[in-house]
Amino acid sequence: MQHKNEQVNMELWREAQLYGDIQFMPFVDYYTLITLKTVAICMFGTKIMPAKYIMKTDDDAFVRIDEVISSLKKANPHGLLYGLMSFQSSPHRDKDSKWFISPKEWPVETYPPWAHGPGYVISRDVAKFVVQGHQERTLQLFRLEDVAMGIWIQQYKDSGQQVNYA
Repeated sequence: MQHKNEQVNMELWREAQLYGDIQFMPFVDYYTLITLKTVAICMFGTKIMPAKYIMKTDDDAFVRIDEVISSLKKANPHGLLYGLMSFQSSPHRDKDSKWFISPKEWPVETYPPWAHGPGYVISRDVAKFVVQGHQERTLQLFRLEDVAMGIWIQQYKDSGQQVNYA
């Protein structure tokens, strides 16, 4: 971890020591690494600090934790993908789009169900599946991280597990 502002570095380090809620990774951060960072979040939430649920949010997202917790109490805690769901969405084929996906990258006309990137929650069993798939090299990596999670959950479902979208 290295920020150009040393004060920021000190505050982040204190936060990590005090609450244990920040994971430092030994690489320079680029947006293109977001899918691998999502795998790292799953590792953190299953191996380092085991959690019932793992939440991914963008750093500029505002989260009503009380609402999320209230919703999770009503949801099935297994095979869960909770968030603003997109069903039957198609890849952007416009080459000028920030989210352009070529037919070579994704030849299918639609994506599996996925939750939009500003924030979503997965259950521990899904996170464990992601970690295992990454370790066994069976996880299909995809550069759009939120869609990648949807693809992984589809792989989880295809393995015979029940999936719950909320």
